Amino acid sequence: MGNSRNTTTSALTTLVTRAMAGRVGLAFLGMLSISRCVIPLGSKVTAGHRYCADELAFLDLRGTTRDEVIASLGPPLLESQDTQTLVYEWEQTSRWRFVPPDHIGEVPLGTHPSVLHGSPQQWGLFFAYDARGVVFAH
Repeated sequence: MGNSRNTTTSALTTLVTRAMAGRVGLAFLGMLSISRCVIPLGSKVTAGHRYCADELAFLDLRGTTRDEVIASLGPPLLESQDTQTLVYEWEQTSRWRFVPPDHIGEVPLGTHPSVLHGSPQQWGLFFAYDARGVVFAH
């Protein structure tokens, strides 16, 4: 039983540390103090498209071209002819399941579980190609 409590305390400490690092902030900590449970749900792509390793596997082939990148991934958010780069962007938002107490002592609160969202983070996928259109960095 004592070992289980240490594991729970350790998990809670890790959760609070990650929450603070993820900029969920004081509101999260306040809810944590009155809640029965806060469960991390991971992050969700909330704008754009995050490409998985399988979708990017073609880039490991020697001689992949700019045109092949666009044919495989679609039009980029931005292309610079001057710097010969393509930019794809997506946004991810962390999510938490908040289960508040339904009462404090004998006083019912009328609360319901909900999903909370952290601050969105923008991510970019960049490609550089040479004068012949061959991708040399990503």
